[in-house]
Amino acid sequence: MPSPLSLTFYGGAGKSDLKYAVRKINPEILIPIHTQNPEEFKKIHDNVIIPKRGETIRL
Repeated sequence: MPSPLSLTFYGGAGKSDLKYAVRKINPEILIPIHTQNPEEFKKIHDNVIIPKRGETIRL
């Protein structure tokens, strides 16, 4: 009997996927979270708010 196979996948969209999603959704405001490079979003959207730790953002 063959041994069981274990696979692990880590999710995370690539740069081109994120760019596509932002253009397709076309949000009024873009607030990047859970990212190492939030400044990069300013290259693909005109209205990006980058929150500071602990900051409350009112929409």
